[in-house]
Amino acid sequence: MSVRKKDSAWIVDVRPQGTHGKRVIRKFPTKAEAVRFESFVIAEIASGKP
Repeated sequence: MSVRKKDSAWIVDVRPQGTHGKRVIRKFPTKAEAVRFESFVIAEIASGKP
């Protein structure tokens, strides 16, 4: 899991189900939005939603 800055965007790169699961990559203008999205994705997988 990572939230990193690249140029003017914050990149979220998450594999919530491990190395064999789906990879989610999104760009956000602010770090707060990126961290919130990362937490959301992890929570959705933990609750059993696809």
